[in-house]
Amino acid sequence: MTQGLAEQLTQKLNSSGMEATVCDLFADPETVIHDTLVGIGEEAPAPVAPPGSLQELSQAIEKCFRQGLSPLEVLNHCNKTVLLG
Repeated sequence: MTQGLAEQLTQKLNSSGMEATVCDLFADPETVIHDTLVGIGEEAPAPVAPPGSLQELSQAIEKCFRQGLSPLEVLNHCNKTVLLG
């Protein structure tokens, strides 16, 4: 994680009654470096606004396919959303 994120996390832990300090840690080039509390699972991501038009909905569905969802998974979710609200 970045220095800034380490300081944020340290402050959050210390304010909750735990004891934490920032230290140096070296990793290999393959290591993912997080820079937000969301990235390490300490905060929920900001809600995503629903599509406001059919064109935006189409783009959202195409993004789901690129992320590996099957057509049936996308259709089932769309059906639940439309029918159940």
